[in-house]
Amino acid sequence: MSYQSYLESLPKKRMGAGCLLFDSAGRLLILKPTYRENWLIPGGVVEANESPRDACVREVKEEIGLDCQPLRLLCVDYVCGEDNYGEALQFVFWGGVIREKEIVLADEEISDYQFASVAEALNLLGRHAQRRIYWGLEALKVEETFYLENHEKV
Repeated sequence: MSYQSYLESLPKKRMGAGCLLFDSAGRLLILKPTYRENWLIPGGVVEANESPRDACVREVKEEIGLDCQPLRLLCVDYVCGEDNYGEALQFVFWGGVIREKEIVLADEEISDYQFASVAEALNLLGRHAQRRIYWGLEALKVEETFYLENHEKV
């Protein structure tokens, strides 16, 4: 087997990156995408040859028009193909505090946004995101980075 064939035979995993952004009152920014039922934090799919951090910066810019430099990695979540979700690595970064007037929504992808209390936000997020965001918020409090498997700290 050639080295190229070997590389092509390796498993492919999806990756995503999201960003926790807050307003000055400590409320979390969540977005309502047009393509799914539940709310999300800003972020999206990591493209080929793109780092998770760069993907986070790009997605925040595309979705809300904000030049954001994630300040810190909060958690990485390995998800092993549950409920047809597929195997993936999900990265959650902290983006800091922003002002609402800085937000410009992407026309086609995002229909609405809101700053919500953590409890309200967790209630609106999909179940895959809820635990990941919960652990990201915990990591922020204790100034650590957490490794998760299937949305739970290991």
